[in-house]
Amino acid sequence: MVSPDGCRDLGAEYAWSLDERERQLAGKIGIKDHVVSALLVDAVDREVKAFGGVTSFLSRLEASGVDESMLQPQLREKLNALRKKAKRGEENP
Repeated sequence: MVSPDGCRDLGAEYAWSLDERERQLAGKIGIKDHVVSALLVDAVDREVKAFGGVTSFLSRLEASGVDESMLQPQLREKLNALRKKAKRGEENP
């Protein structure tokens, strides 16, 4: 975490937590929802590229058995947007 007070190492679970109390604490030190959203979108875009496109990424995600109800809302939105792109035949994130 980089802030005006300096840099410190925080566990990812703190930043990504779905627990409202932890999200409020994270927000107080600068890990606000828009920051989490930007990081998640960037991470998914990189994964799509690494796995060779939207269709390949989505098929691997589905095969992994991930319970999407347990994911950040921003991540679920990104995945839904990718599914729409896949239906249109678009392979880039």
